[in-house]
Amino acid sequence: KYEEKLKKFMNNLQEKLKKLIIEDLTILGPVPCIITKLKENYRWQIIIKGKFNDEFSEKVKDTLYQLNKSVYNEIRV
Repeated sequence: KYEEKLKKFMNNLQEKLKKLIIEDLTILGPVPCIITKLKENYRWQIIIKGKFNDEFSEKVKDTLYQLNKSVYNEIRV
């Protein structure tokens, strides 16, 4: 529904994730999913490749949670 807000959110998320990245990790995206729109909702993805630990996973979850607060009713994560 909110394609422009979704693009902005995903680009913002990518920038935040780049700051968290540790060596041997690669961020791919954000890019539209193969099925771009499903039930009137646009879908995008970011893929993080590599081996990472629980601490990094928690940082990613916290970052996602903080960013999601601003678009809570408009974008599903």
